[in-house]
Amino acid sequence: AVGFYKDNPNKINIVLNAVESKPVLMENIDLQKQNIEEIKELIIKKAKPVANMTSTPEYRKEVCARLFEKIIDSLDLGFRD
Repeated sequence: AVGFYKDNPNKINIVLNAVESKPVLMENIDLQKQNIEEIKELIIKKAKPVANMTSTPEYRKEVCARLFEKIIDSLDLGFRD
């Protein structure tokens, strides 16, 4: 999930769910100071999914990063490099 601040649409919070035993909250990410690729790398580092029969942890981390990118692209906020 991605949440925007009312008073500053350039800052977001990201919540990663189902990648650890509890949700992972990433707060105060500044879209003006970090590009999308940097944020995707941060997501990959923060996510700690366990292996299961359907997918590897690496695959699930990559899916989290790609979903974030799709959310940002769908909003067309002009933050792409």
